[in-house]
Amino acid sequence: MNLRQASAAVIATMLLGVVGSRAETLTVSRTVPAYTEAGAFMGQFAAGTRLEVTGPVRDGRVPVRYAPPGGQVIEAWCRATDLGLATPPPGTAVPAGPEVTVEALNREFGLPLWKEGSLWAEPEADVAGRLRWPRESRTSHLSIYRAYFPESVRVLGARPYTGAIYFGPEGASELSFVFANKGDAPPGMDVSNLRALERAVRRAIDEDAATLEAKLTELFGRPQGQRIGVGSQTRENARRWDWNGHAILLVHARDEYVALRIVPEAFADARGRVDRIGTTELRQTLAARVVRRDNGDVVVGELPMINQGPKGYCVPATWERYLRYLGIPADMYVLALAGQTRIGGGTTLRGMTQGAQDMVRTYGRDVRNYSSRINLREVSRAVDRGFPLMWSMRIDDDLHRTLTPRTAERARAASPDAWNERLAPLRREARRLDPPNANAHACMIIGYNEKTRELAVSDSWGPAFEERWITEEEAQALNLGGLMIIE
Repeated sequence: MNLRQASAAVIATMLLGVVGSRAETLTVSRTVPAYTEAGAFMGQFAAGTRLEVTGPVRDGRVPVRYAPPGGQVIEAWCRATDLGLATPPPGTAVPAGPEVTVEALNREFGLPLWKEGSLWAEPEADVAGRLRWPRESRTSHLSIYRAYFPESVRVLGARPYTGAIYFGPEGASELSFVFANKGDAPPGMDVSNLRALERAVRRAIDEDAATLEAKLTELFGRPQGQRIGVGSQTRENARRWDWNGHAILLVHARDEYVALRIVPEAFADARGRVDRIGTTELRQTLAARVVRRDNGDVVVGELPMINQGPKGYCVPATWERYLRYLGIPADMYVLALAGQTRIGGGTTLRGMTQGAQDMVRTYGRDVRNYSSRINLREVSRAVDRGFPLMWSMRIDDDLHRTLTPRTAERARAASPDAWNERLAPLRREARRLDPPNANAHACMIIGYNEKTRELAVSDSWGPAFEERWITEEEAQALNLGGLMIIE
């Protein structure tokens, strides 16, 4: 049963100092995580839920019972501090009191993030309409809105480079800001002097981290330590403050980035880990996402878009797209750290594999080299099962400029045979394609068409680059490192 859905609507508060031998009742004033007796996360009780305390505090936790009218009784354990039954020890986060209002937070963030008490309870349309951030992606299971901010914007006193909010079927699931980082090097910095650039970026990262921690501590009190994520190279150390069902996580990855992640408390309590999807269930889900069109196109559908922005994060952004497609939480900045991305960008798919393999395997998946050959036969074997292919290739600038208008023209073609006639000279010209290796790029092959011998390519540059088509011969000429798959 979803504990949030089973909660009452009216907020009241009753704090108990001591739990005696008889059962006591209380009504929680904020979202409270619930656990099994063994400590496994179950869900959360929303503000206004009336609970029966059925036993004394033990090891910082207390047993509770929730009996919804006409529903199934829920037995759970909650942290005593969450229910106001104990005082938090020194050094732990202190929940914000009523003086930290929605208006005060919006003012400090410089954005209309909250309308009422909780982001997680609002419809997507309301939050997205209020923020007015561009929509980056929409599938049946995930919507993403992302903004790349102008230099004048400040959040909690520091300059954010990007903000993103993610929505699942039940509403918002994560809000994140990235501040100083080595990917979005500030404009005007001398990129020819790498050591000076590294020092400047390192100083900006440290300054933003200090500014944000000072402001958040002023608002919410002392933070507690929190580890978030899985995998040896993709797990983050954060400072955590809680407010009204939101866990506010400040991540200072030294010499790499500063990020602020706002997630449901339950997600933070689970350390950012979600349920693993079984292999059989995943294969059935992905196969059902394959789109087959009347013109012969076979395309992987429901693939999220991630816009890497004005930096060379094609590999981390491609990986985030793939992992979120598989239901695995991911972030391109964390992946850039795992893949040892250089300042401004620059990562190989193989380097990323070494850094992120632990995380992938935690969720029962594996990364492998799929094929060094680029042809319809190899691509179709993966796409027919719903698996996109990560591709190391080289960009030919002249060809690249033609792909968007060519794809638009393709959609207007009278028939596959007519389009094949249009492609005939392009196939011959493909033999002369030989861009330099310095134009290395990572993207995905997401489809094929046997009638026209074309491949569908998807780049991490925003919705306009979600699906563009090239000939098989062009793909072979641009190939650099072959294909990789996560399954």
